[in-house]
Amino acid sequence: MARQARTRARRTLWRRVFDGFGAYLRRLVHEEGEPPDFEQTVKVVLATFAVFTGFVFSTYIKDELTLADFTGWLGWTIWFDEWRLWAFFALMALMLRYIIGSAIHLSFMYIPPKDDGDDERPRSQSVFFLFKDLVFLVMFGLIAMSVAAAAIKGNKGSIDVFMQRSMLFVGAGFFWSVSDAALRFLWGRKWPNEKPGFFWIVWGSLDLLQLAATYALLKCTATDLHRAAALAVVYTVFLFLDVKAAIRAVQVHE
Repeated sequence: MARQARTRARRTLWRRVFDGFGAYLRRLVHEEGEPPDFEQTVKVVLATFAVFTGFVFSTYIKDELTLADFTGWLGWTIWFDEWRLWAFFALMALMLRYIIGSAIHLSFMYIPPKDDGDDERPRSQSVFFLFKDLVFLVMFGLIAMSVAAAAIKGNKGSIDVFMQRSMLFVGAGFFWSVSDAALRFLWGRKWPNEKPGFFWIVWGSLDLLQLAATYALLKCTATDLHRAAALAVVYTVFLFLDVKAAIRAVQVHE
């Protein structure tokens, strides 16, 4: 009897330990008490991506974008005969699309709305999702560095490689949208406030269209200069559509 009592006591102790540890893990994944303050973390995350963006732009301008000297008032027009200048415009539009979209997404999801109510809770209270977004933004920065490196002068750099790596960047953005929606759908079964909205469909659709447009230009038989110029124009259009859609989505949910 005494041995059985000790066995039951040990089992009860271990059950309490596991239950307590499980509850602690659940609190790490999703805050169930007071709403967490993510505002400072969001600022650091966006600043990190901004550093990547600045580094990519400065490196591209310093190492890849060598513009010819010109004379006369209209001499600067010869710059536009260099495909790397148009590729720079395309890269800038691509990164601005993601840094602006990321800022809107992170602010909307993790910073409480500024209203007159007493219960100011962020729409998402999951540390896991915030960390996931940080990982994706760092990954975007690394891919952007590889895109810029594709414009290196010589045999290693070409507009084809530039567009292929740009497709990798956009593809990563599509995966971010779909995976975030899928994970939030699963989380939403336990915590309803984590359920995804419908904006991921818009963002994912824009990514697919941008992928298709880039692939079409990649397979086009036009000159490198003309394809780079078309890529810059197309990416600028997608930047406008993305910003307009993101701002409109936030207005709808306010």
